[in-house]
Amino acid sequence: MKRRIEKLSATTALAGSLLTLGTVACSPDKSHSVEAPQDRVGRCVLAASKLAILEVMNSPRTVLEHDPTGGSFDAYVYGSEFSSVVVDTSVPDQTTLVYSVNVHSGEPVNYNAMGRVTLPVNADSVRQALADIKPQELSAEAVRQTIQSKSSGITLGETINKKRHVIAGAKTIDSVGDDQNKATADCAVVEDFTEQLQQEYDS
Repeated sequence: MKRRIEKLSATTALAGSLLTLGTVACSPDKSHSVEAPQDRVGRCVLAASKLAILEVMNSPRTVLEHDPTGGSFDAYVYGSEFSSVVVDTSVPDQTTLVYSVNVHSGEPVNYNAMGRVTLPVNADSVRQALADIKPQELSAEAVRQTIQSKSSGITLGETINKKRHVIAGAKTIDSVGDDQNKATADCAVVEDFTEQLQQEYDS
């Protein structure tokens, strides 16, 4: 774990160097080089959240639990990590995915991705629509329409006495404000989360 946090610090330092040279780290499309910090982190969080949601929905370890009331809130539950994706179809012609995806939840230090992604499709098409999203090609406005900035983010935290304390990351996309340095650090956390997610959920 210590090694991972050291690696994360190094990644943040590298991203900071790139920022000084005028390149936006964590944004594959270089045309976003003057992107606002919040939009930059929104793009990073959307890309990582897309992968996290699909990992949970597609895993053979996941159970689909139907809304016991017969309503609009079925849930995909990945039990071994206490991760879930709730499929909200309460609004006609759109589907909202409310997700909480954990990595290394059995350790004192762990990652959590949480938030809401909304797509203008019905529930039968939402998985494919999500898979087709290319965050690096979306406009900043399209990113904001897809992922809710007030509730979505990825954090690195530590559980002490059953209470989780945030160590680093975008508690929400909104929390970045106009701080370019924080955007760099948050995108580094998101990048490391994505690597750990793929190692753990693909195993």
